[in-house]
Amino acid sequence: MLDFMDYVQNAFYEASHWNPLLDFPTPLGIRLHISSLSTPHFASSYTLASTGLLTGSLSYLYTSLPLPSLPTATRSLPLPAFTPTTYRQLLPLRPPDPPWWWEIWHTGRRIDTRDALLYGRLYLPNSTLEALYLRRLSPTSQVKVSAQVTEWGVDVGAIGAG
Repeated sequence: MLDFMDYVQNAFYEASHWNPLLDFPTPLGIRLHISSLSTPHFASSYTLASTGLLTGSLSYLYTSLPLPSLPTATRSLPLPAFTPTTYRQLLPLRPPDPPWWWEIWHTGRRIDTRDALLYGRLYLPNSTLEALYLRRLSPTSQVKVSAQVTEWGVDVGAIGAG
């Protein structure tokens, strides 16, 4: 629900024929993001922000499953992937992979592994650490563990299997 001052402001925009596509909040301070997908298995991101107080974060992600199809050039990044709350075309659900698809055999021995993702982010200057561990167990299940470590202790945000 809009508060009264936003309502009056919107009425002014309508009366002055303002284009709502040009309406956006005024940024507070400045923020710099630098990110890299250095290999198909490893990504890193650095953020520096100033809103009167200098803050930032360092984050790293590793996945045992290579992500070669992930675009690395800014021009080739699909905009809908970065705006998940907007409209998107829903695709029909695909059936789960058959169990034999997960099997990798070498010289008569099964050598397959389960793919995993590890993520960590350190917030500065308050030294808060976020962590995520995600592992596929089977074609229809996975385990996810997330936690946050602060100066006050560890907060296990979620432990789940699905």
